[in-house]
Amino acid sequence: MSEMEKDLIVDAHKGILTLRINRPKVNALTTDVVRSMLEVLRQADRDEQVRVVVLTGTGSVFSAGQDLTEVKRAEDTSFRYHL
Repeated sequence: MSEMEKDLIVDAHKGILTLRINRPKVNALTTDVVRSMLEVLRQADRDEQVRVVVLTGTGSVFSAGQDLTEVKRAEDTSFRYHL
């Protein structure tokens, strides 16, 4: 299982597509997780078998939002990129 597969768990069963954010502590979103989510959602849009998409998080927290440690590492990137 790749690191990305650990961070975003995807399950499809009987027309229900579940995307589960699975990151340490508060399921903070990285650029890679968001890209993966978009890719899966685009595929689901083309799949007539998918009727419902459930977006959830592992543990007691859905998501804290953007991973701020990733933002700190990208000091040369405008803050507007992360909005």
